[in-house]
Formats: sequence, C-alpha cells, structure tokens
Amino acid sequence: MWYNFNIAKQTYRRIRDPIHGLIDFSEREQQLIDTQVFQRLRRIRQLAMAFLIYPSALHTRFDHSVGVMHIAGRICTRLQELNPDRISDEDIANIRFAALLHDVGHGPFSHLSENLLEKFAPAQTHMGITGGKIHEKITIDIIRNDSQIKGILDDKERKFLIDMIQGKPTQDWRRDIVSSELDADKMDYLLRDSYFAGVKYGEYDLEKLIESCLIVDRPKTQPTRPETQLALDSEGLYALEQFMLARYHMKQQVYWHEVSLISDEMITRGVTLAIEDGNKRIAELYKYPRRSKKDTDQDYEEKRKDFVQNYLDYHDEKVIDLLRNCKQRKQIKFSIDFTIESSSIQLLDSGSNMKIWKSVTALGKW
Repeated sequence: MWYNFNIAKQTYRRIRDPIHGLIDFSEREQQLIDTQVFQRLRRIRQLAMAFLIYPSALHTRFDHSVGVMHIAGRICTRLQELNPDRISDEDIANIRFAALLHDVGHGPFSHLSENLLEKFAPAQTHMGITGGKIHEKITIDIIRNDSQIKGILDDKERKFLIDMIQGKPTQDWRRDIVSSELDADKMDYLLRDSYFAGVKYGEYDLEKLIESCLIVDRPKTQPTRPETQLALDSEGLYALEQFMLARYHMKQQVYWHEVSLISDEMITRGVTLAIEDGNKRIAELYKYPRRSKKDTDQDYEEKRKDFVQNYLDYHDEKVIDLLRNCKQRKQIKFSIDFTIESSSIQLLDSGSNMKIWKSVTALGKW
C-alpha cells in the first residue's frame, strides 16, 4: 500500500516492506520505480529456482532493489550526521538513484543470466567492461538510452550513475555504499533472502552496522587508489563478524544448495543446447552483440540498443516457456544423480549417458 505525506514542502510516498518496515520515496524515485524497465523486475525472482527447495523464496529483484535504496539512504544519512560539510543532499539523492537502479540490467533467473551472458559474450564489448560484467554493461546501456529514465534523470545524474557502475573516475565512499564488500546490496539481500527462504542464517545486526559506518581518508602515498572509503568504527566489529558469518552460512545452506545448483545447471544446459541447435530467439537473448570491423560507432550503438530492447522483453516464465517449447534434435531429459565430491556436482544425461561436471564455485557467485 502506498501513502502520501509531506516533509519540508516535498511530497514523499511510503510503502510497507517485510524487512525494513516503512520505506519512503521521493517523487523522482517514485517515477523511476514506475518506469517499464524497473517494473520488469517484478517478474525476475531474486533466487532463481531456489523456490524448489524453499517454496516461499519467490521474492523478486523489484523488492530487493527498493530495499537496497532504503539502506543506502540510511547509510548516507548517518554519514551526513558525522560529516555535515562533506556530504550534500545531492550526494544522497544520487546514491539512492544508483542503489535503486543497480539491478535493472539483470536478466531472467537473476545471477544465472550472468553466467549465460558471460558464456556467450564476445571477446570484447568495446566499452571497457569485460565479458564477465556484461550485465553491468547492459545496466549502463539502459541508464544511458532508456527514454523514461532520460526523462527523469538529467545528463549529469545519469553520468554519475554510469561512472559508479564502471568505477570511474575513482572508487570512493559513494561507490562503496552501492558496490563493495560492505554495500547496501549485500545488507539487504542477506536479510531478505533469509526471511523469504524461511531460515535464520542470514540474520545480523543491521542497525549497529549502519550506526558504525564512517568515511576514512586513504593515505596520499597511494595515488592510484581512491581518496576515501566506507569503513566501520571499532564498535561495529561484532556486527561485521555477524554479517560475514551470515554471508557464509547463506552460501552454504541456501545459495549453494545442491538442488538449486542442479536446477540452475539444467537451465544453463537447456539454453546452451537450444542455441547450439539454432534457436534464434534464445540466441538473441543471451548473445551480446559483437562489433565487426565494418561497424561505425553509430552502427554498433544501434546493435546494442536492439539487443537491450529485446532483452527487456524477457523474464523468468517467458524463458521457461521458450525452453519448454523448444524442438531439440535430442529431447532434453535429465535423470538427476547428484553427489558432492571435490566441490562438484554430477549430472547424468539419460539421453546420451554423457556425464557433465560443473564446479560449484563457478555457479555460486553471489
């Protein structure tokens, strides 16, 4: 449910969230949430196929992104209390925008799409981002070109967001809030994933962690490194330890659960076989465009725009329907015979009796 209220002549909207309680939005944040690219996140589950083991784990990238924005805003407010002359309201607004939009480039099945995009990515993407970060490149393409986002954020604001994603010109405390080992993203997904999976492994003291945040200057003897960074004071040590243990336990018990990993691998294999078999629609979804020698800057820009436009039409269920309707030369059926040995999972393809081995660590990057 949405609520309207006024603070200092500015209208805010408020919603209830099971993790953070009441979350407030500015008018422009609400406009970003109402864009088509953001609403699409309602149809992309946060934990992909984990609902096969944890039936209530049906939460989405939509509510996660809202939670990340909320935590990022709380961290900024705390830092502004400690550094009133160093942090402006504009800084806070831009960081909240970046946190809100940080996942708009995610594809169907969330992190599973990252593996597929990386697998079928060209050797270079022409924009300084490696194949392993194709999802970030897609996020940049969306922020740069989406007409609705361009109508809400000006050029300076969108450049700030893109620079934060790319880590340019420097990685400082602002980017640490959105992307680091101690960022708002991890702070939200641990609590949210734990809650919806119905486990306690991801719980930690969020309040103490936020209260302990501060900005520290890096030594000037390291000119190639950022000048500032997000840090914690000593009183937050035990909250940090709890946070790190929560990450470890969630990986072991939820993210790396053998059934979840197997279902992910089956989807990956299904997509791979479909592309190898010449399925054009699936190939167009996961093959980021390659720049040929004949392409001008404008030609390649159009290729990327066409790819992103098609990419944004897909969500979890649509890809499942595509795979279900695929007419492969060999019917894809798996009899699951899994064991955990040397951090690996064994899948036995009953059609060809071919054993496929996949490293757990390669699938478990969260």
